[in-house]
Amino acid sequence: MIDPLNAVHPVSIGAATVPAPDDVYVIAEAGVNHNGDIELAHRLVDIAAASGADAVKFQTFSPDKLVSSAAATTPYQRDRGGSSDQRSLLEALTLPKEAWAELRDHATGAGTTFLSTPFDLDSAEMLVDLGLPALKVSSGELTNLPYLREMSRLGVVLLVSTGMGTEEEVEAAVEACAEAPGLALFHCVSAYPAPVEECNLRVIPRLTQLHGIPVGWSDHTPGLTTALGAVALGAP
Repeated sequence: MIDPLNAVHPVSIGAATVPAPDDVYVIAEAGVNHNGDIELAHRLVDIAAASGADAVKFQTFSPDKLVSSAAATTPYQRDRGGSSDQRSLLEALTLPKEAWAELRDHATGAGTTFLSTPFDLDSAEMLVDLGLPALKVSSGELTNLPYLREMSRLGVVLLVSTGMGTEEEVEAAVEACAEAPGLALFHCVSAYPAPVEECNLRVIPRLTQLHGIPVGWSDHTPGLTTALGAVALGAP
């Protein structure tokens, strides 16, 4: 098994160093589960902090930069009572700009680090201006090399998910992030929920060995089994 303490270049996320001896860095995913409700978003911060998570992570985006107004929702989204078009659906999941500073301050006061995944450069720059120590990059942007290059120039650590990516695509993404002050990867299986038998956690030591940087586990499975397995295989 790869020893992450001796095999990788550590990254700093706020006051934390990853990897760290006898510790695991846990990010609680809030995502868009606030449903556009700022009070619910604050409640998610409280729940993450109470759980002992090191960080709580949201998603930040501008719907008009992501999808066409003509983009239809999927059948499962419509079956759940969602909008008939993707832009309206995303607009219902956005928070006002001032909410991000409120959530950052709330998280800091609650003893956890505030993080987010930006889906466009304007959102990324706004988050950097708020003082976030790191930015998450979704699996969907793994092969968006121009975006990764621009993100790497923002002066913060990048945390890049690798769902659906080949080893060659991951290598190209790592190279595109060369200007970032720190880089970590996440092994990820892009299924919701992800079947345990498809998680292939041995990718974690494989990517650690290939790139010499921290490789975590972006967990979409129910329960604790794969998280424990990921840590046993070196996820920091």
